[in-house]
Amino acid sequence: MEVVFRADASSKMGTGHLMRCLALAQYCADHGAGVTFVTACDNPVLLQRLHSEGFHVVRIEHPYPDPSDWDTTEAVLQKNPGAWVVLDGYHFDTTYQDSIRSSGHELLVWDDAAHLGCYSTDVILNQNLHAGTLNYHCKGQCDLLLGNKYVVLRREFDSFKTWNREIPSVAKNILVTLGGADRENHTLKVVKGLLLLDLHDINIRVVLGPANCHYHAIREAVTGSVHDIKLIQHTEEIAQSMAWADLAISSGGSTVWELAFMATPTVVGCLSDVEALSVAGLRAAGICLCFGWYGDFDSSQIASLIEDCIYDSQWRQNSSDRSRELFDGRGAERVFQRIVKGCGTWRTA
Repeated sequence: MEVVFRADASSKMGTGHLMRCLALAQYCADHGAGVTFVTACDNPVLLQRLHSEGFHVVRIEHPYPDPSDWDTTEAVLQKNPGAWVVLDGYHFDTTYQDSIRSSGHELLVWDDAAHLGCYSTDVILNQNLHAGTLNYHCKGQCDLLLGNKYVVLRREFDSFKTWNREIPSVAKNILVTLGGADRENHTLKVVKGLLLLDLHDINIRVVLGPANCHYHAIREAVTGSVHDIKLIQHTEEIAQSMAWADLAISSGGSTVWELAFMATPTVVGCLSDVEALSVAGLRAAGICLCFGWYGDFDSSQIASLIEDCIYDSQWRQNSSDRSRELFDGRGAERVFQRIVKGCGTWRTA
């Protein structure tokens, strides 16, 4: 059994599409499937991550709608007859989906917002809490895998499935993680807000994603701080930092699902319309506190909100409890079983 993943990553689009595909790819590989990534990613850290997993990686120089994209992808599919394809990215339209299915391959489209007028796929995966409210128009028969039971997590989170979080009266360990790229450096805005807090014994970890190019600016801002501040780049063990944290500040990308699974009370700001849609569902479920768009707030306003959460142990307890109710960490298993269902006599290893 072979699974071909088509997803890109860049400083402009972020790394979320590629990283959640990595999570599903890990599960597929762990259960005996061969994995190939076809990607326009040019980030050496991410590419090395894929290679270190033992995946076959095929680079695309110019992503769709450039016609060379499909030429490369089609060549890979011809070498893998019968492979499932997982397609993840807002720039892939119905025409691209039609091309994959016309090549004789079954297709799973990873989606967030039903942004296409029509989908041409065998399966749609949308792990957002709002997914059930969307109207998907599909060509022919299509299975819908919708909602929080399909949240796919990387292998590093497996050991935390039975882990229990303790909620302190005052949050002292603060995690800042705004996704893989954070092109406009809102991380710096959050860090400057934390530096304004007149608190003692506060520990701060700032995790910068592989496409984040602002390390030196943030390093300069925290030099000489009275707080214990640690900057972390390119980590493959972010689950450990999420377990350590009493409170997290994040954006609305794929990281929020990881924080929710880890039952980490989280303050979220949005960076895109898709994030706003996703975060609205989390906020309505009582999982996170969303203050709106990062561009609408300055460091002092963010600091005030964070300080309230640091002392509000009841909110943090409620947030943590609600998260544990909704996320069980078995999303990859459920998605993989649907792929297996379409592969005849295949049995997991």
